[in-house]
Formats: sequence, structure tokens, C-alpha cells
Amino acid sequence: MLLLNQLTNNFNDMANQEEEKEKTETENYQKGKHGKIFAQWTFPEYNKYERNKVWYFWFILILAGLVVFAIFEQNPLLGVIVVMVGFIIYFQGRKEPNQLVFQITEDGISLDNKFYGYNQLKKFWIIYQPPEVKELYFSFNSGIKPELSISFGNQNPVKIREHLLKYLEEDPTKEDESFSQGMRKMMKF
Repeated sequence: MLLLNQLTNNFNDMANQEEEKEKTETENYQKGKHGKIFAQWTFPEYNKYERNKVWYFWFILILAGLVVFAIFEQNPLLGVIVVMVGFIIYFQGRKEPNQLVFQITEDGISLDNKFYGYNQLKKFWIIYQPPEVKELYFSFNSGIKPELSISFGNQNPVKIREHLLKYLEEDPTKEDESFSQGMRKMMKF
């Protein structure tokens, strides 16, 4: 009987400790403009890749080939577009990416100063294949808006997933990053 009382007391103590821990965790969340902030981190606007001389050689060679093709096809607009894209890619590669602030709150998500309520979002999914791919994706109810991709950085994907599951449906069919993102990484764009 004494053993049973002792086990009951230990179990009650453990349950009380768990309740206090949960209460402390929810009290520790910072209150923001859109309710409690469950998670917040910064990440670069885009990945900046090191491009060596070989990369630039092939880049210039492909651009020159496209310009020659535009001349043979007598399509000056294509030639102008190819040259403009070349300048954009070159100067974008020299620029440092901006740091974006991302928040998950009780009312929605916030990317820099743009807020998206949970009613605007359809689903989320996580592609986590460290160290190369650590991304959080959102799809919108509106078919016009593209998917939103957020880099995890050093965040714990399990905790992020737990918070998001309270408000959004997870899309379990998405297991790999999109073809376009894979190509961008491969081509160092």
C-alpha cells in the first residue's frame, strides 16, 4: 500500500511538473502585433553561391550563343532580353542578399512586414535534408500566388511543425524540393 501511494505521489508530481513546464513555455512566448510569436528567425533572401572562372566562362559562352541565335533568327528583342538577363544575373551575384525576418504567430505568418493570416494559407510542408535542403513551404488559397519558401537556418523543424499543425494542414505528398529550385542550386543562380 505504501508503494502504491509513493508511485501515485511520484506520478502526480511528474504531471504537475509537466503542467508547469507547458504553462511556462506558453508564458515565455513574446506577444507581437499578430498575437503570440511561437518562432522567429532571420534568413538570407536568397543563397549566394561562389562562382568561379569556369562558371563565368560557361555563362558568357551560353549568353553569346543565345545572342548569335537571336541575330540569325532576326529577333532583336530576344537578343536584348538575353543581354538584360545576363546583366541582372551578374549584378545580382555581386550583391549581398538582404536578411529577412520570419515569424510564426498565433494569427498567421509574417515575412518582413508582410503578414499572411492562416485563412490565406492552404497547406505547409517541410523539406529537410540537411545540410543542403532545409526549407519550409507554404501554399496559398489563391491560385495566383506562388509557393512561399522559407529557409530554416538552424531552427528545429519538429517544433515548427508542431506549431503549424495547430493551424494548417500539412501536405505529406511533397518530399523533395521543386525542380526549379533544384536547377537554381545546380546552376548557382
